[in-house]
This record gives sequence, structure tokens and C-alpha cells, in this order.
Amino acid sequence: MFSVAASASVKCCRGLTQRVQSRWMAVVICKLIAVFFVQVAWGLETAPIVSNRLLEEITKSPRPLFGMHDNVGGDQTDGFETITKQCGVRPKILSMEFGFSAHPNEDYRRRALLFDKLKHASQQGGLITLSWHQCNPTLDEPCTFEHGVQKPLRSEDWISLLSDGSALNQKWKSQVDRLARYLTSLQDASIPVLLRPYHEANIPGFWWANADAKYSKQLWKQLRTYLTDHHGIKNIVWVWSVSFHPKYWARVGEYYPGDDVVDVVGLDIYPPTRDDEPDFKRAWTALKHIAPSKPLALTEVSRLPSSQELQTRKWVYVVPWGKTMLFRDNTRSQICNAFSIY
Repeated sequence: MFSVAASASVKCCRGLTQRVQSRWMAVVICKLIAVFFVQVAWGLETAPIVSNRLLEEITKSPRPLFGMHDNVGGDQTDGFETITKQCGVRPKILSMEFGFSAHPNEDYRRRALLFDKLKHASQQGGLITLSWHQCNPTLDEPCTFEHGVQKPLRSEDWISLLSDGSALNQKWKSQVDRLARYLTSLQDASIPVLLRPYHEANIPGFWWANADAKYSKQLWKQLRTYLTDHHGIKNIVWVWSVSFHPKYWARVGEYYPGDDVVDVVGLDIYPPTRDDEPDFKRAWTALKHIAPSKPLALTEVSRLPSSQELQTRKWVYVVPWGKTMLFRDNTRSQICNAFSIY
């Protein structure tokens, strides 16, 4: 890439020296042109490099990295700090939600503060991951969870959404453009992000889930193409995550969009009852069969995996979904031991 930049700047300078009478002025302009092309090349080079380094960091760590889901405002806003204060250790990963409503826990109006918090975590040596409960694209922000994020799309809406240039497709793009603006701010700061969009598409619950898996897979690819090719965002590690639900688990593989568009496979898994353990083994076995070459992560949990579980299976990172469920389903000793050891 840098050789291309150098070649382009040389060609421009040759043309200038033939047109500009003052040699001194030509030299000054040529230097400015060279700096411009190098900066362009540097931007194109560094974004994939930092995302590759992030992927390498989580996969080559001898132990799983522990994170914490947090917010800006609302009753979950200080989960990250709570772990630090109570356990004397900072979680390695900060997880946040891009937001969709006016509710304090997912307030779309606080995105600037949210990204300030993500940048600060990165500057402190942490890693960051971002999810997005996107509003149904037939609506606009803000929307409620039940009547916006969970509102299903009709078959004709799906066809329109996935048809480039349609009215609904353009509306979807306008929503994604808002996300892209903030992701670009991370890229400009050379900060990579574990992006986890359209999670749990394998079960009913969100508008992006459909009984016909082809729609969800096409939507995933559409988002990746739009952010990568249209917006030029290259600092993303793409995390495809599913929900472990016995009723729907047999079909989970139908929703996998493919090795070429997924970097990490994530699992959202909760205990069936307060007294039961999540079935990590069954989930791991299925996901390794679906994507044997991809690292696996526990992208949402309430009950922490045991030390035996983490020694048996290589989950590359673990993110409890908020302090309320974490402290409900685990003792303080269990929490501090997990974050301190791992």
C-alpha cells in the first residue's frame, strides 16, 4: 500500500515540476502531496492491522479474558467499576450497547458519552465490544423494546430490506449510517472493536430473527458489506453470536453466515433455572462442528463458568450481561475469583 502511495505521489510531482515555474514551490507542493498519500495509505493499512491484533490478543491469551457489560446512565451504568472496587481488578473487556430507546439503560441520545467511555477503556489497555438492538427499520429511533426491537418483519418487508436501493433498504442504511459515524471515530483513533450485531438470530425475539435462516444470513452479509465497502470501516472484529435454547438449538447451524464473514463465534447462554448449570458442553460441541476454525466466546452469561469448564474448553473471553444478573447468580467470592484468576 505504501509503495502505491509513493508511486502516486511521484507521478503527481513529475506533472507539477513541468507546470510550476518556481522549483521551490514545486518542491513544497510535492511534499504536501506525498504526506497526503502516505496518510491515506496509513489509514487503509492501520485499521485492518489493529483489528488483526485484537483478534490475535483474544485467541493467543493462555486464559480467557473476562469482561463486563456496562451502560452510560441507568441501573447498569457502573458494573465495570463495581468489579474493580469489589475485586481489586479491572475487567479486560468493556461491553456496551449502541442504544435504541430513551430508556436510561439503552439511551440512544448518550452515544457520544458511550463512545468516550469505550475510548477511555481502550486507552487504559482494555478491549471493547459493542452490540446493537437496532430498531425495526420500518420504524425510526427512538423505539421501545417490545414494539420496536422485537416487532417482526413481514415477508415482503424482508424482501424490500434486502433489495439494494428500495425505500426500506435506504431507511435501514440511514440507521446504519449513525453506527458507522461512531465506528469511524474509533477507527480514526486506531481502536479496534468486537462488533456483535444481530445477535441471537436463531431464536424468536428480535426483528432480525426469522424462521427462514436465509434472511438473517443475508442481513448479516449486507451489514458487513455496507460498513466495510461503503463506509470503509476496517477496524472491526465480527462476532456472530447465538442463543442456547434447547427448543431451537437443533437448527442453529442453519443461521451461520459463513467463515468468510465471521471472525469470532459467540454464545449467549443462561441457566434454565437458578439452581441449574448452563449446558456449556452441548453448546461448545455444536458450535465447534459449525465453525471448527473459529474462536468461541461466551458473549452473554449470568452464571459464570466454573474453573473446570474454562480449563476443559477454550472460551477466549467471557462477558457477564450486567451487574444485576452477575451478582444475582454468583457469589461475590465466585465473581472475584474468576476475574482475578482469569
